[in-house]
Amino acid sequence: MMFNKNIFMVWFQGEKNITKKSFKENVENWKVLNPTWNFFLVDDKILRESCRRFSKDCLDLYDSFD
Repeated sequence: MMFNKNIFMVWFQGEKNITKKSFKENVENWKVLNPTWNFFLVDDKILRESCRRFSKDCLDLYDSFD
């Protein structure tokens, strides 16, 4: 069985807003240590849009979270 080789990491503020050095290194390590995998850093905007495309109920639930 074949499956997509994807790694998803969530950082709600977006990759540009990762300020702590060790966190940035962690992101880079995932990429370096898994060169044949697709790496996606998912932020709040992407999560919200994914919920919106899935269903209105999903978006409403996502928007209800603190």
